[in-house]
Amino acid sequence: MRIGFIGVGNMGGPIAAHLISAGHDLSIFDLNEDAMGPLVELGAKPVSSAAATAENSEAVFLSLPMPRDVEEVVSGADGLFSVMDAGQTVIDLSTSSPTLSRSLAVEGQERGIDFLDAPVSGGTLGAENGSLAIMVGGDQNIFDKSTDVLKVLGNPTLVGGLGSGQVSKLANQIIVGVSIGAVAEA
Repeated sequence: MRIGFIGVGNMGGPIAAHLISAGHDLSIFDLNEDAMGPLVELGAKPVSSAAATAENSEAVFLSLPMPRDVEEVVSGADGLFSVMDAGQTVIDLSTSSPTLSRSLAVEGQERGIDFLDAPVSGGTLGAENGSLAIMVGGDQNIFDKSTDVLKVLGNPTLVGGLGSGQVSKLANQIIVGVSIGAVAEA
């Protein structure tokens, strides 16, 4: 599969490496050019902008630090949606906002672009081992089309409609936070 990948830092780097190892053809972009070096050595093609990752890609993966980064990269003036064609898919692995994920998915649908919110859990060790829990929100057909590539990264589960992946990730974070607080209190 031809894949664009944006954000190849602590989480995105190992995830992208697994995709390359599985035989996928990756175009990558990161604001930190040094982060791209190890993936280029594995065969990834560096490109000059986030939008350029979409050129000839069937899907574009995002692994970005903040919801505002996701919004800018996807729907900004020079964002992915401005250059993507109908039938392409955005798969957002970032921990983001359910509301933002839903609005981006709707904007994508209006252009014929598929969107899955698919935040991951398992930390950098899970990313390195390809054992991430992937909580996916979106349409069943789009999930089915993307399942094989997501299995390269770990265990994908469709948890519901658009935004549900982000809601599940938030619930996961609450459970982790409460557990840490309970252990610290004990």
